Amino acid sequence: MENEKQISPLEKRVENYDSTQPNPRQQIKLIKYLMSSNLADFKVSKQELNEDNYNSYVTAFDTLFAKGDMNENKLVPLLLKIETPMTKLNGESEAAHDSIRNNIFLDYMDNDRAMQTVAILSRGEVSSFEKLNSFDLDVAYEKYPTAVDFHEELESELFGNLLYKHNDNTKDLYKVAVNEIAQAMYGKQNEYYNQFTILKESAIEKLSV
Repeated sequence: MENEKQISPLEKRVENYDSTQPNPRQQIKLIKYLMSSNLADFKVSKQELNEDNYNSYVTAFDTLFAKGDMNENKLVPLLLKIETPMTKLNGESEAAHDSIRNNIFLDYMDNDRAMQTVAILSRGEVSSFEKLNSFDLDVAYEKYPTAVDFHEELESELFGNLLYKHNDNTKDLYKVAVNEIAQAMYGKQNEYYNQFTILKESAIEKLSV
């Protein structure tokens, strides 16, 4: 129909958007590390992957969160140990790194919301998003080396300032774009950040009951 609203692929994803799904394996690893701050505990055995054990770890997280002992800053030392697609590995050629960075940029260069995200991080403002190049990804990554840094800056600048007057649907579209570019740049770092967010939001909801 001529007057039928056209829905973009990104908007279709938003229709069922609920951030990420809980990943019990990643959450147990994460909680064990956060409880001890010891990288040796950042693991999970098959025996630990059962409902009762998972629930006990989540309860431990909830208890520590309620005491103020769980926050994103505790994630940073762990995330700095996790290699990302943007990490320049020892012995990696510049050409290999350039190829990875260029591929990420090419994947998202037509996504205005993703590029606006990168513009905020690399250039400190959003209006130049159409003038970005792949090197802006390096600039953004060097300024914000973990997924925590990435999301905290955007929470303040993008969602706190630029979008505060927008409706929830627009904000959800940006959340999808932000998470997608974060996943492309930070890989597993972003996954663990998302799992922490899921745990935190669940703990907050339980405290409000």
